Amino acid sequence: MSQVFEFKIKEVLMNKLELPPFDRLVIRSMREHEALVNLDGHRLDPQGIVLITCADCDEFSDIYGHKAELFQSNGHAPRIHPLSRNGGALMLVPQSPAIKRGRSTATDLLEEIQEACAWKKIRTVTPYIHAPCGKAVVSKINFISQMTLLFQGKQLLKNRLPGISVACFCQIDYGNSKRTYFASREKYSSWLVECQKELEAATA
Repeated sequence: MSQVFEFKIKEVLMNKLELPPFDRLVIRSMREHEALVNLDGHRLDPQGIVLITCADCDEFSDIYGHKAELFQSNGHAPRIHPLSRNGGALMLVPQSPAIKRGRSTATDLLEEIQEACAWKKIRTVTPYIHAPCGKAVVSKINFISQMTLLFQGKQLLKNRLPGISVACFCQIDYGNSKRTYFASREKYSSWLVECQKELEAATA
């Protein structure tokens, strides 16, 4: 590990990550356009889910716990098969800046998801991103790019696992509260067309 890279890692770990002002603005805009949707009353397949999430020790319990509460609120015992790696759904896409060149990380993760679905008879995969995310920071992935990679990962999963339902989610740590949102690919695509240029101009 190079000294520069090691220093960057230590800098991220030593300082509590906070949402950058631009990402806060983006998230608020996405919520207004329903690209990110509150999960009140959301139902999960009682057969279970394969949860693809970041291993962040400060956020994992909130992400996992939220899913467990959704199962319980609908009268089902939680059936959650977690596959957690630094970066979560950012690691599904081979071209992701979060994956070191020459590594088979994305291929390995897709194979593990396929195995989990087959072994546990699960029909639903739930890829997650979260913000702020240390892996995204060191990989220079802003929130818009995180969302793009999330939906690219969804498409790869649907191509690889025909008949499997893929529902994307995003957890945000606002500092004084944490929220989990459903991420809509259709609404996000519309948001990109309508709002991205305006947001970039506003913060230029």
